[in-house]
Amino acid sequence: MYIGEAELLPRRFQHYRTPGTAGRSQQTNQRLHPIMVGTLAGGGQIRVEIVTEAQAAGSDGIARPLDLSGKAERVLIEHAAEVGERRTGSPVINR
Repeated sequence: MYIGEAELLPRRFQHYRTPGTAGRSQQTNQRLHPIMVGTLAGGGQIRVEIVTEAQAAGSDGIARPLDLSGKAERVLIEHAAEVGERRTGSPVINR
């Protein structure tokens, strides 16, 4: 399982399909590309789940919607999902 965040999903998936070779910004795409190709070539499937709404509770205990157009909020949800999956014992390949 890989959990990630993106502002523009079409661009993110294009980068997974055709990762660049230069720069630190492409490391995840370069790492995931062969995993995805190998999974599909072996008859496996890749499932995508997309979060479109999320809430966070403040110190007052009241849950309020997050603005997922902001990177900080998306990263918060990404990390929370990663921690949650790891706590269930799911194999997570995030680094």
